[in-house]
Amino acid sequence: MPRSSRPHHLARCAVVVAALLIVPTPLLAGEAYRFTGSVVRSIGSTRLVDLRYDRSDAGGQGGVEFHLFPPESDESRNIRAISSAGPGYLSASAHADFTKETPGGFNATENVSGGSFARVDWDDVVVSGPPGPVAVAINTHIDGSILIGAPAQATAAASALVSFYYNSDNIGGGVYGSNVYLGTVYTNITGVFTTFPASAILISPVFVVPANTPLRIGISLSANASVSAPLNAGSNPAANTDFGHTLTLATDRPVFTVPAGYTVNSVQAGIINNSFKRPCPADLNADGVVDDADFQIFVIAYNILDCADPAMPAACPADLNANAAVDDADFQLFVLAYNDVLCP
Repeated sequence: MPRSSRPHHLARCAVVVAALLIVPTPLLAGEAYRFTGSVVRSIGSTRLVDLRYDRSDAGGQGGVEFHLFPPESDESRNIRAISSAGPGYLSASAHADFTKETPGGFNATENVSGGSFARVDWDDVVVSGPPGPVAVAINTHIDGSILIGAPAQATAAASALVSFYYNSDNIGGGVYGSNVYLGTVYTNITGVFTTFPASAILISPVFVVPANTPLRIGISLSANASVSAPLNAGSNPAANTDFGHTLTLATDRPVFTVPAGYTVNSVQAGIINNSFKRPCPADLNADGVVDDADFQIFVIAYNILDCADPAMPAACPADLNANAAVDDADFQLFVLAYNDVLCP
C-alpha cells in the first residue's frame, strides 16, 4: 500500500472518529479488561443514532450495530462495532457503509461511523535479574486488515490503533489507516505498524523499568470506520476495519525483549519464563469458544501442513502439539476442545 503524508482533511477525520469512540478511564489495580464501542449516524450536526456499550468481563464480547434498508428508506446504511478482551488477547473491528442509488433530495451530508476499543492491564509483571534499571520492549502478534472505497463526492476512512502502557502512561504505539478523499487514497501508517502487514509482529517502543519490582503493563487496540456522503447525490462509500483475529502476546518468541541474564513472569498475563502460552490454544480466533469459526481456520492450516511454509499463519497457532506441523495429532487435540466448546 503506498504511503504518503496525511492531508489536513484526514487529520480532521481522525479527530471526529476519536471523539465518537468511548475512551475508558484509568483501570483499577490488578488484572483488568475493558472493551467499548459505538455506532453513530448523523446528518449535518444532528445525531440520529448513537448506540454504545462498555464492558469489563474477561473473555466476553461486546457489539452494537445499526441497519436501515428499503422499504424503510430508499437508501441503505450499515454500521457495526465489535470488540473483546481476554487472557492474552484483544480484538476490535468496525464497519460503516451508506448506499444511495438515485440522486436527488435535500442538500446535506450524512455521516455514519463505528468505533471499538479494547484494553488489558496487568500489575504483576516482574522483570527478574540483576538489580537496577532495565531497557525492555513488548512483542505482540497481530492479524487484521482495512478496506475502504468511495466515489469522488464521498469520503471513507478506516484505521486501527495500538498503544502500549507502562504504569498507565502511554509509551507509544502506532496507526494503520487509510482514507479516500475526492477519489484519491491516502495512507497513514506510523510507529509499530510500519512493518505491517509484511510482519505480523508489533514491537513496542523500548522503555526502562526497575528489575525485580512488580510492574503495571497494558496494551490497547482500537478500530474505527467512517463514511460521509451528500444526500442529494448517488453514492456508495464503505469502510471496514477488521482486527478481530486479534492482538495477542507473541508466542513464537519471548514476550519481552530483555538483556541477557533477565527473564519475565506474570501470573495474570500467563507469562512463564518470558514465554506466553494461550490458555485455550484451540480457540484460534480468540473469541472464548472453540467452534466452527475455529475449525475453518484449522482446516486451512491443516491443508498447508508445514509450519515453515510461507503460506502458514505467523506463529503457526494451529500446531497444538508444537511439532512444527499441523497434522492428525493436532486434529485430535482440536476435536477434544471442539467438543467442549467453551474455553476453560
